[in-house]
Amino acid sequence: MRPCRTSRTRIIEDIPSDIAPVVTEHTIHRSWCPHCKTTAEPTVPDALPGSTIGLRVVVLSAWLHYLLGTTLAQIIDVFNFHLQFKLSSGGLIQMWRRLREVLLAWDLEI
Repeated sequence: MRPCRTSRTRIIEDIPSDIAPVVTEHTIHRSWCPHCKTTAEPTVPDALPGSTIGLRVVVLSAWLHYLLGTTLAQIIDVFNFHLQFKLSSGGLIQMWRRLREVLLAWDLEI
């Protein structure tokens, strides 16, 4: 074969091989209310109340399960192996229940 004088370009998009979970520590400043004698604190926008799993994980897993029909075992495999994000089925189901509570309350307000 002889080399040609022409060339072409090829663009490829892919997922990076070094996908790693991001751990974020939030410092939550509490305030004391002398009127009602309780402490109050702001919500953390990156997670559901009381959750240690971020919103992106909860929403992606719920989308895979409830809209695409992916089984719980398959979702756990994808997160634990491919995304290097350790999840348990019990923890994930608990997060879906919290998501349901938030979405139900939001739906009732509309």
